[in-house]
Amino acid sequence: PAASCSFEAGNDCFYRGDFGQAMAKYQKGIGLLEKASMKDEAEEKLWREELIKLYLNVAMCCIKKRLGPKAITFCNKVRDLDRSNAKAYYCHGQACRILGEFDKAIRMCLEAAKLKPNSEEVRAELRLINKCCRFMHGI
Repeated sequence: PAASCSFEAGNDCFYRGDFGQAMAKYQKGIGLLEKASMKDEAEEKLWREELIKLYLNVAMCCIKKRLGPKAITFCNKVRDLDRSNAKAYYCHGQACRILGEFDKAIRMCLEAAKLKPNSEEVRAELRLINKCCRFMHGI
């Protein structure tokens, strides 16, 4: 419940454009969940889902604040819990683009596209990365 409150409060801040405050709220929820102990498999499944949501939201805040390395750290935390999370690959790709690591950004987004082949969001990111590559190479 307390972690859910942090999630909702973080979302309120995020939608207002206050990404620093949103990160703080999400990280408060993460702290609570990382200290929690589960009594059974059902509780652990719920814990994992909540933690993944919070990690992804922190990663998105980091991307908005152009904190690429920190965003990548949170994307990796998501993939430690769920190797097939398309959004983690997508956000990782965005973070790599911000850092100018275009080859890695493309690899991450192609992985996201494999997992979610109909995602317009991923296709748009791939187009943006390609545009950045062309710009960097003067094409």
